[in-house]
Amino acid sequence: MTPLSMCKGGWVPTQQGGGGMRYRFGDYCLDTQRYELHRGRVPIPLRPKVYQILAYLLMHHDRVVLTQELLEQVWPGQFVGDAALHSYIMAIRKALGDDGHGQRRPRRAWYTRR
Repeated sequence: MTPLSMCKGGWVPTQQGGGGMRYRFGDYCLDTQRYELHRGRVPIPLRPKVYQILAYLLMHHDRVVLTQELLEQVWPGQFVGDAALHSYIMAIRKALGDDGHGQRRPRRAWYTRR
């Protein structure tokens, strides 16, 4: 079985050797060891910060992540405006095929405003 074939199915976080995780949701798989997002076997390119935000949100999928927490974790000690954060969230939504008419997985709130 290839690593990508293990990324099929519903919501399943899976521990990998070397400390990485695979987060499977719908047709998508985020591999934190390889820093990759795939839909099926097709890689989806993400900018580094977009990847970091998605990974953090998936790591904490069981709860709502507050904006301040997200900013502290992804941009420690830096100021990031709401417009910039919104653009990163929109990039995640676009990568996951969310067209605004029906929310894709994960179905939790991405973040809440300050």
